[in-house]
Amino acid sequence: MADLRSRFWKEAIESRIGFVAEVVKITVKVSSRGHLVYRCLLHQHVQKLRKPPSVYQTQNEGSDHNPRFRSTVSVDGVSYTSSNTFQLRKMAELDVSRIAYTAITQKKKTEALQFIQQDKTYCKSIMVEFASKKNIRIPVYQTKHLKVPVLVFHSKLLFNSGTYPGDIAKSKKEVEQLVAHSVIINILASESDTDMTDIVNSKLRHNKEIKRIQISSHVLKA
Repeated sequence: MADLRSRFWKEAIESRIGFVAEVVKITVKVSSRGHLVYRCLLHQHVQKLRKPPSVYQTQNEGSDHNPRFRSTVSVDGVSYTSSNTFQLRKMAELDVSRIAYTAITQKKKTEALQFIQQDKTYCKSIMVEFASKKNIRIPVYQTKHLKVPVLVFHSKLLFNSGTYPGDIAKSKKEVEQLVAHSVIINILASESDTDMTDIVNSKLRHNKEIKRIQISSHVLKA
């Protein structure tokens, strides 16, 4: 009877261990897929910048029988290090790619928001580019005069099945830029991808290049 009980518990424990091992395998597999997306996105980001590939440096902070890997990745001269350690080198590198891509994306979004707050010149063209990239209907502006103490304009923007009311301004051009600006801010704050961020930052780079050329021209004339 004792041997029977011992055999029963041994089989139960082995079965439990096998079950846990399978759960761990599945968890690692699912987690790897999610993190792999970030590694691909990070790679695409580096390609857009036309920079050398990201460099991963991974160290084992544990022991041979109980490894704990921590990874650092360098992207365009900036290093990012994972705050976590992992039993698998691959998971450590995938995790740090997530950290790097998230930080880079947030920085790009912050720069886009700062630029669009300062310069509303490109807002209407940004909305057209965004619609084209998303393959949706271009924005439609409904603008009218308001007869208040002074002549002003008011506009609302119809875009992607939504209606966005704007502010008032002294000219039709200005009021439409204002309502486009408002929509851009909303999209930047809520977008899960980087389409709007990339478009705004392309205008930022264009604006910087124009200023650089203007400064160079003034220097040459002087």
